[in-house]
Amino acid sequence: MADRKQVTIASSRAIRSGLRALPILLIGLAITFSLWERHKEAVLQDAEQEFSAAADMMRQSIQDEFSLYMDVLNALANLHTLSDRVSYDAFREMVDKGMQFQLRILSSFGFVQLIPLSIRPLVEQQGEASLTIVEWNQAGDVVPAGVRPNYFPVTHQNPPESLGLPIGFDLGSLPRFLQVYQQAAIAPRPILFEAPQHDPDPAPRLFVLIPIHEEERGPAPVTGFVIGRLQPSDVIGRATARLPRSQVDVSLVGEPPERQTDSGGIVRDGERFVVELPIRIADREWTAVCSAPVRSMTGAADGTGILIWVAGGLITILLALQVLHLSTRNMEIEEQVNRRTRDLKDANRRLEEAMAAQARLEVSMLEISEKEQQRLGRDLHDSLGPRLSGAVYLSKALAGQIRNGSPQAEQTVQEIRDLLKDAVVQARRIAHGLAPVDLSDQSLRHALDKLADQVQALYGVPCRVVADDDIRPAGEKTANHLYQIAQEAVTNAVRHGQATAIEISLTASEPGRARLMISDNGKGMPDPGATQDGMGMRIMQHRTEMIGGGFSVRSRPESGLDVACEFAIDTA
Repeated sequence: MADRKQVTIASSRAIRSGLRALPILLIGLAITFSLWERHKEAVLQDAEQEFSAAADMMRQSIQDEFSLYMDVLNALANLHTLSDRVSYDAFREMVDKGMQFQLRILSSFGFVQLIPLSIRPLVEQQGEASLTIVEWNQAGDVVPAGVRPNYFPVTHQNPPESLGLPIGFDLGSLPRFLQVYQQAAIAPRPILFEAPQHDPDPAPRLFVLIPIHEEERGPAPVTGFVIGRLQPSDVIGRATARLPRSQVDVSLVGEPPERQTDSGGIVRDGERFVVELPIRIADREWTAVCSAPVRSMTGAADGTGILIWVAGGLITILLALQVLHLSTRNMEIEEQVNRRTRDLKDANRRLEEAMAAQARLEVSMLEISEKEQQRLGRDLHDSLGPRLSGAVYLSKALAGQIRNGSPQAEQTVQEIRDLLKDAVVQARRIAHGLAPVDLSDQSLRHALDKLADQVQALYGVPCRVVADDDIRPAGEKTANHLYQIAQEAVTNAVRHGQATAIEISLTASEPGRARLMISDNGKGMPDPGATQDGMGMRIMQHRTEMIGGGFSVRSRPESGLDVACEFAIDTA
């Protein structure tokens, strides 16, 4: 039994050790895989840098070839005058014997002469040296050129017919050539020009034009062009021939690069590196699309990846063998980490509770500040507003009395003075946080009677109070709010409703509650939905909510408005 128990314990330990070693094995394999991935990524980055350098070298070589093409073509501008002074055969012999380098670079070149319409007959009637100016018709046939102010015929080309244009062909008959001429007059520089096809050759017909100027005539007008037929494939062939053997393929696109990034725009297109680089050809920017197989840039495998896997496997096995020896220490460390984690969680919870309490305190402070501002706004609107409005109405009446010489002017002045004194008192009470109307020693009924007298005196509108004597609001605060509601409703009836009669009623509605209603015979509310939009309506509703009452507004169909407020009363 003892041996069997020992075997069971040993098996259990072996299982636990295996379980402890499993994470080490997984982590070791993951690290080994990560190192292998990094190695592979580094190889790709090195290959990308090598491709970028090769592509830049290829682009620079192509750019140099195009620059050489432009320089050689530009150097032929001085031969334009000579071509007019010697025979065609003599000029061709000179070119064939003394310009082999230029012909190898250009493949073909020629001259274009500006001929005004006025001298066309002379040019075409010079005997053996005559030049017939022609153009292509819609069918592609060569026909005599039509009438136009200026002609730009090809006067020479070498080798013969190498430009793909007949001698005497008027470039001015081609689309966009007049724009090229105008551009050359403004900015004399090489211009790339594409002519339409009129032969079976599907290749694009690209020409480079070098403006020729007469420098002795002041602003140096354009008198002709040196023309060369551009073969991009030939230029690329010469550029690649100058470079060491490379796996980079290149092609030209007659548009600026579409994709360029800070890393040079190199992208992986399947199993190839691709980059688009700008190439300047005459006055245009083309794109050199360079590509190369990824495998050709990375080279054959160097065995580093296998070495990484072998080394990672050995290290993983050694670490797994140390798991059993370090298990006790790991358990102690794990317990310490768990204890520290619990302490940090408790500290974090206390910190969050303190921050939440601080946030609630800030919200409460903001709400108190906002409510205090609202209270001051309501008090100013409810207390000073009506009195100052009454003073304005009395001042208008006083002006009429003074004009009419009425003996009541002095009494009106006294009433204005009393209203302003009363407004000063109310302002002082608001400044000291006092109630806008003092109801400590008087009943709400008395305050409403005084309000009715003020309305009739200020606005000349009859106002009566109908109230039960035994109604006592629950507290002076409730009475103050009710008075302000009545004052606001009466003021709105006079100002906005244009009422001619107002009634204030204070009656019991149900046990423990009463209703304050202000009714008028004004024009009411034409839009029922707008009853709650005005500032006065919002203030009255807010005051009703502060005393726990119910607020309602009803516009009568016949005329007038009813503003009602139900509130609790003191039944003791």
